[in-house]
Amino acid sequence: MTLVDRSLARLPRADWTPALHALAGDALRLASRYDEARAEYALADPLERALGEVRLALDTVQPEQAWGPLDMAAALIGRDRQAELRRLRAENLLNAGQLAEAVALEPELRGGARSALRSGDLDAALARAQALADGETGGARAAQNHREGLLLASFIHAARGEVHDAGACARRGLSEGERLESPFVQSLALARLGHAQQAAGDFAAARESYDAALRQAQPVTGRLRVEPLMGLAALAGRAGDVARAQALTAEAGGQAGGDRYMAGLLTLTSALGLAQGPQGAQAVPGLQEAAALFGACGDAFGQAAAALALFALDAGPAKGAAQAVAAYPFLLGRPSLF
Repeated sequence: MTLVDRSLARLPRADWTPALHALAGDALRLASRYDEARAEYALADPLERALGEVRLALDTVQPEQAWGPLDMAAALIGRDRQAELRRLRAENLLNAGQLAEAVALEPELRGGARSALRSGDLDAALARAQALADGETGGARAAQNHREGLLLASFIHAARGEVHDAGACARRGLSEGERLESPFVQSLALARLGHAQQAAGDFAAARESYDAALRQAQPVTGRLRVEPLMGLAALAGRAGDVARAQALTAEAGGQAGGDRYMAGLLTLTSALGLAQGPQGAQAVPGLQEAAALFGACGDAFGQAAAALALFALDAGPAKGAAQAVAAYPFLLGRPSLF
């Protein structure tokens, strides 16, 4: 129980003001108790209610749910808080896969790990994620959910085929999630561990990690189900179970919350699973769709991974594959998540 929780618990709820309900909503949101947080925000004044709804959507990466509250907040907020609102809108644009628009609105985002990752600059993304991780471990702080440096680093390592480092970061992230008592961080860490294990070729362990991530996600938010479902779809594709791969991909897509970048990752990963299984030809439409999604998002890495796979299936030009390997040589040099 935090200091805020203890302080609020000493006050009869009948005496709570709208500002205290907003404060309670913040505390519950930071504890990943999103439904309870939403109920408290509903009792706050209209501006804080709208801002609370925005922050819930940002923390759970559900950009579709933030646009309406953002517009409501814009109609209510004073001039002294315009910068705050601009930052929130920019982060939502980033979460929606609209990188160029996000950076145009808030140029400081360009220096973040997530914007580098979503642009395809994996070297910069990894360096920034590691810098975040260095300042996270062991201290008193609130969980950062999908912004956790260790979990970002784990995903990037898996994408680069650095499977040992990917697994190590995921396990450290899981321990940190347990220390912070954050079910969100624990679930995402398990999914990232599954990615590391899948990239390493340990498919049985990956399946166990994905299943554990789904169990942990169940009481938190549907958005957390996307990555473990994505991983399971890839495993089904590798095994030649096209129907199951497609069903899992569709289920995950229904939870993506309007994030075009995540939709691209989901489509790419599922298609790559098919490409590496006995039904490889069925991967072509998914790879083409993923390339288009990443093109719209401005992610060079996703486009490169799709281009290389299409060439391998005799469905894409050699020039695109050559450019992909020149930019990301590890795509041919070692097994990776992609």
